[in-house]
Amino acid sequence: MTQKYGVINAEILSGSLNPPRLCTLSGPATSGDLGEGIMRTALRVLIGLVGLFNIAIGLGFLLAPEKLGLAFFLSPIGIQGLATLRADFPGFFIGASVFALVGAWTGQARPLLVPILMLSLALFGRFVSIAIDGMAPTAIQPMVAEAVMVTLLLLGWRSFDRA
Repeated sequence: MTQKYGVINAEILSGSLNPPRLCTLSGPATSGDLGEGIMRTALRVLIGLVGLFNIAIGLGFLLAPEKLGLAFFLSPIGIQGLATLRADFPGFFIGASVFALVGAWTGQARPLLVPILMLSLALFGRFVSIAIDGMAPTAIQPMVAEAVMVTLLLLGWRSFDRA
């Protein structure tokens, strides 16, 4: 047994036996493949965090609509107002999050189109509000957050599998 490993080690050192290499479908791995893999994994993690962040917001509206409503400058009027905060906001945030998480988990691009569309529409609505109502001092922070999330999702859409 020791003799076998000694021969293999000698062959590797002499260059007559090539050590095993990582392979891709297109051939041996290159340093570019490794960098792509790391970038893709980082995007999957970041998009997963986007999904978890938005699920937390959605659950906050579901479980504590008055508290989260105030954080979003919303005040429900009566029981129906609370019901609207509990229904519409979790629907938006959790709905988009599920597709972001599916895309991040599977590495598939197609599910990311849902949160890209939903967050882009929200960002568009903020621009319309600025054009019609003027700019509030608190307008920039949510716009930046939405723009960053849309950018990460778009990067994922470009990098993930489109099968």
